[in-house]
Amino acid sequence: MTETQLLKILIAREHELLSCSAQSSGQQIEGLLHPQFEEFGCSGQAFGRQSVIDYLASEPGTSVHKTHDHKLIPLGPNAAQLTYRIESFDPDGNRLRGSLR
Repeated sequence: MTETQLLKILIAREHELLSCSAQSSGQQIEGLLHPQFEEFGCSGQAFGRQSVIDYLASEPGTSVHKTHDHKLIPLGPNAAQLTYRIESFDPDGNRLRGSLR
């Protein structure tokens, strides 16, 4: 698989994770996150996989997310890191927040 193909797959999975349909199903979210998944907040606090699943499954799913500036960083033969910028908006189009992930 080429880096371009992998980038497209990872972006699609991130969008699926951010979608309202994914946020309504804990099982769907579990299928998208690696068992060793860990997320780091802007404060530097680490959040384990189950904490993230519980949080996303409890979200009302009313925010709209837009991602851009995607970068793929190969880490080894079977690992890669995807970074990107994300902006979140309320249903009226008002910007709620932006971050680098």
